[in-house]
Amino acid sequence: MSRTPRHVRRLQLVALASLAMILSACSCPLPPVDPAHQVRRASAAGVFYPAEPAALTAEVRRLLKEAPSRGDRRVPIALAPHAAYFFSGHVAAAALKQLTPTFERVILLASNHNADADFRGLSVDRASRFEMPGFSLPIDTPTVERLLRRDGFVDVPKAHEAYVIEVELPFLRELRQAPFSIVPIMVGRLDRKGARDIAEELLELADGKTAFVFSLDMSHFHPEAEARALDTACLDALSRMNGDDVARCETDGTQMLLVMNELAARLALTPRLVRYANSSEVPEGDSTRVVGYGGLVYEDVFALSDEEGQALVKLARQALEAKIGRGERARMDEGLLARHPRLGVERAAFVTLNKGGALRGCIGSLTARQSLARDVLDNALHAALDDSRFSPVQADELAQIDISISVLDAPRPLSPRPATPEALLELLARDRPGVTLAFEGRRSTYLPSVWEQIADPERFLTTLCEKQGSPADCWRSDKAAFEVYGSQVFKELRATAPDAP
Repeated sequence: MSRTPRHVRRLQLVALASLAMILSACSCPLPPVDPAHQVRRASAAGVFYPAEPAALTAEVRRLLKEAPSRGDRRVPIALAPHAAYFFSGHVAAAALKQLTPTFERVILLASNHNADADFRGLSVDRASRFEMPGFSLPIDTPTVERLLRRDGFVDVPKAHEAYVIEVELPFLRELRQAPFSIVPIMVGRLDRKGARDIAEELLELADGKTAFVFSLDMSHFHPEAEARALDTACLDALSRMNGDDVARCETDGTQMLLVMNELAARLALTPRLVRYANSSEVPEGDSTRVVGYGGLVYEDVFALSDEEGQALVKLARQALEAKIGRGERARMDEGLLARHPRLGVERAAFVTLNKGGALRGCIGSLTARQSLARDVLDNALHAALDDSRFSPVQADELAQIDISISVLDAPRPLSPRPATPEALLELLARDRPGVTLAFEGRRSTYLPSVWEQIADPERFLTTLCEKQGSPADCWRSDKAAFEVYGSQVFKELRATAPDAP
């Protein structure tokens, strides 16, 4: 039998690849929706919350009124429980009230609770609207169809018969007081990689007008003390955004928590615990079979935890030990970004090396251009080997080197600029920000930590001018331009010898 020539096989492979690309980009219509699933109707009215519209509205308003006031930061993600209002309505209200109430679309995710609907990935509800007592919410059909053409999203109507999404809807309607659409999603079986992939898909929906609500109850049916310990550990893991520890949470949808953690990391958000309660706290609650309820939100601010900061310091130390101590290539720990996903967002950082309390090297980035982890690794090596003010750090010095890392906020122009030099000095002395000074084509910067060495604002600006080779009073010129920024500083925690007896 003759074999197909190699060049013909190559052409066949190219043709097949092209066909696959065409099919994957196909915008063919999805199969028609079963008429029985055109409208999603409430299944828990009268059981988990009042079935009479006026009573439901009154109960939701009461719970929201008693909830803590909304903070002043933008909140696009909330975690809320989905038990009966009698048990967890106050926790759901406390979390959902923190959402920025200008959303036009809400992506609602809950774990699959239907044993007859076993599936992998995420099922998106193809109904046209969701009927609740006294109101109806439209389902965003274009977004649903868009998601169902992506890997990891499926159509499993049975999964959407559970109550776990509808209990959040009356709160959202009361908070918004304007038209909005919803996208109900049930989360099925999902591993760590699948959670990361799904987070990337959901990231495309984060347009500033979309809120994400993750509906979940925590540990189930343990004695109260054990339940509280399990829930506290899980909420702590979420607060630290430690993916490894989040994966160990005991909840009715931990795979969904992994998606939430990854999505919040990609959006550079910071978690805040709002409220915790469990079913033993209500009248006649059973303290031997407890269910936990947590309310958590993610705010639009990038504030790393101490754990994340120390992970960066450890990364810098490992890079120096590998390159300078052993002459090896400095490599990234493969599990670092899975454990601490926020270290994968683009952020700028400075790495400062001190020896015996004296500066031994300092190099960094003012503008984010790569992941924070990579920026720290690269700048640690540059600070040790490429700072022109010092000779390269030697292997026998490493034990005496102290490392600190400054994670920078995005610089912003000083606007409006203070009207007089005296007003500028007063502002800087009050806020003590990092400062970048540009003058006639030259630029120089001082990190916020420099204020610890140069507390006088006039000397601060004078030496900043001198640092770039400009006249000492260049900062007084109308040609001088200023940018300011904040930072988080993480210093290496070095072991200390015990006190002598």
